[in-house]
Amino acid sequence: EKLLPASTRFTTLHLTVDDARNVKVGGIGVARNFNALAVISNAFATDGHVKDAIFSNIAITKENTVSFTLSAALDPKVVAFSP
Repeated sequence: EKLLPASTRFTTLHLTVDDARNVKVGGIGVARNFNALAVISNAFATDGHVKDAIFSNIAITKENTVSFTLSAALDPKVVAFSP
């Protein structure tokens, strides 16, 4: 299932899983514009597998794109590996 529009990408992405199987995702991304960032925010909010998504460090880059940092929790059922 695709949640990210083609106009949004992550340059770094990391997952952490603690002993209680709580899964956290974090990363730095770039969106073509604020509308693209709003689309991903809405997709995460309505998907149900991504919880407590927080977008921070939002800034316009020198290329006139929008950079951001994401932190969120993931439903452990969608993680296909274990540490």
